[in-house]
Amino acid sequence: MCYVEPLIGAKTITTLPDATLAAFRAHGCAAAETLMNGMEEAQAHSEALAAQGINLDDIGETLQLEGVALFAEAYEKLLVSVSRSRVSLAANS
Repeated sequence: MCYVEPLIGAKTITTLPDATLAAFRAHGCAAAETLMNGMEEAQAHSEALAAQGINLDDIGETLQLEGVALFAEAYEKLLVSVSRSRVSLAANS
């Protein structure tokens, strides 16, 4: 729950594995908006990283592109599986 609760905020969406969501439902607390907590500390961390040459925008862009590619790959595998099942079922009808 340590990483789920801080992501709770108005007009936000996050994806969670089923097991994580089940654990959050059983043990987490969504009573308060926590997304805005620690903003000053986060800004200081971001500035310290930037001073070391670490660009969080570039990292975020890379993670998004890699994440979309992984979702697309999984979706393509799903489509192939469904197509094979459809063909198999049609042949057995």
